[in-house]
Amino acid sequence: MGTPGQPMDDNQFRAWKTQLVPLLYDWFSHHNLTWPSQACRWGRQLEDAQYRTKSRVYISEQTDNPQTEPPKLIVLDVDLVKPRVAATEVVATWSELARCPYIRETKTIIHPGEVNKIREVADCPDVVVTHTDAPELYVWNTATQPNMTKEKGKEWGQSVADAKLIGHEKDAQFPLATCKTAPLVASGGEDKLLLLWDLRDVQDSLLAKWDKDAEHKTTVIEQRQKLKGHRKTVEDLVFQPNSTTSLASVGDDAQVLLWDTTSGNSPIAAIEKAHGSCDVHTVDWNGHREHLIVTGAADGSLKVWDRRKLPASGTDAAGAVHVYNYHTEAIMRVEWHPTEAAVFASGGEDHLVVIWNIDRAQQAAGSKSASRDAPPEVLFKHVGHRAGKVVDFQWCPDSPWTMMSVSDNTTEGPEGEGSSSKSGGGTLQVWRISDLLYRPEDEVVAELEAHREWILTGREAPKVTRKPRQPKQDKEAAAAASGAAAPAAVAPAAPAEVAVKAPEQPAPAAAAAQAPQQEVNPEQEQQQQLEQQQQQQG
Repeated sequence: MGTPGQPMDDNQFRAWKTQLVPLLYDWFSHHNLTWPSQACRWGRQLEDAQYRTKSRVYISEQTDNPQTEPPKLIVLDVDLVKPRVAATEVVATWSELARCPYIRETKTIIHPGEVNKIREVADCPDVVVTHTDAPELYVWNTATQPNMTKEKGKEWGQSVADAKLIGHEKDAQFPLATCKTAPLVASGGEDKLLLLWDLRDVQDSLLAKWDKDAEHKTTVIEQRQKLKGHRKTVEDLVFQPNSTTSLASVGDDAQVLLWDTTSGNSPIAAIEKAHGSCDVHTVDWNGHREHLIVTGAADGSLKVWDRRKLPASGTDAAGAVHVYNYHTEAIMRVEWHPTEAAVFASGGEDHLVVIWNIDRAQQAAGSKSASRDAPPEVLFKHVGHRAGKVVDFQWCPDSPWTMMSVSDNTTEGPEGEGSSSKSGGGTLQVWRISDLLYRPEDEVVAELEAHREWILTGREAPKVTRKPRQPKQDKEAAAAASGAAAPAAVAPAAPAEVAVKAPEQPAPAAAAAQAPQQEVNPEQEQQQQLEQQQQQQG
């Protein structure tokens, strides 16, 4: 519903929410934000009950006047209903302007500048690193940071970061990555540099509890390594999964650079003009097929690269094994699925989050069901953020097909002034698509076949109950109890009567279709006669 680059109008959105959401989604939470958010990130799982889980979530809050309403890092608790549990009414009954009861703010941290990116730290589940419009990065232990609230008539207080990472020579706004196997941090900036830090240098102080009576000071950490290779601003970077030394980065110089920190401070491979002359905005590394890397660019294009096929000279983009031009505006984020090797997601300024399966190109070859409007690799298109551009999203690591996404719903006024749209400053959505959309086709067909009557007519098919055959001794006992003389033997019914006698309950297929009575087939007649002869002999 709707086309790329053209969000739904009110009528389309109402129909999508009430008619399609219950069919396409297994879970859906919509949370209106007063201020726009630029970043979202899953934290650790807090509870795991029978029908739901509770997880920690971090989002940013971007304000328009830091003097009266400072930027914030918000800590949330999110209740997530487990697959195949939520009722249709819960999934489809929500308002664009409302806050979701399953999403609750638990802590506010006042941040020195807007939060542009959030990343969690390995082995420290409550510690996150943030990027802002400054050369410094900040490290926060969200478990020990105090909750900042504003008392009436007083100004906001100021949170004190647990650590500050220094080394950039100019602002480092967005490129931020943390290693999954060690507490390592990497960052890029306008200085064209990639810097690396190791938080193990100050891990004890990061995890220490606050002394309320003592002044809390921020620990300053200098970079361990400085990498040079980009010619313009670095836009994004990522560690290779399960590696502490391999990285990929992209930038406004249209390059994709690969790094091995043990081989020096220069890139080991480069792809020039990866998306033509466009700025490359985002990159992610496949955790299951580690030769694959996906990138997204300012023109809305996506490319999947095979490291094994990169040209030795690095002067062309011959290593791209998949190229997609489905998005109509700039790509802001890409991420591979945590458990499915062929699946990744992309989000951008066209208000969409698109889920791709790169293996579907071969599966869909020659298929008549392929969409004319979308490549066969498009598995799903999330259109819930109709009010603004999608700026960030993440797969849930504890519920692999569950997604969290945020959009910036502000629009530019005639004089460049920020003005919120009717749905508020931003939108946070937590959603999980139905497993009928990605499970093997034969499994899905078998499951739907059991509900054919309801799907076609909206009515449950009548349950077919067959009356059990009454043994001869039970009939004799019943006759004796009623005072009647039990017959010595039960005379068999005439074959002609069996041939025309309809069963007491219709067959399942006949019941579902309410078909008229039909003659008994000769094989059925012969079987009934054989059963009666066996009863008579018994």
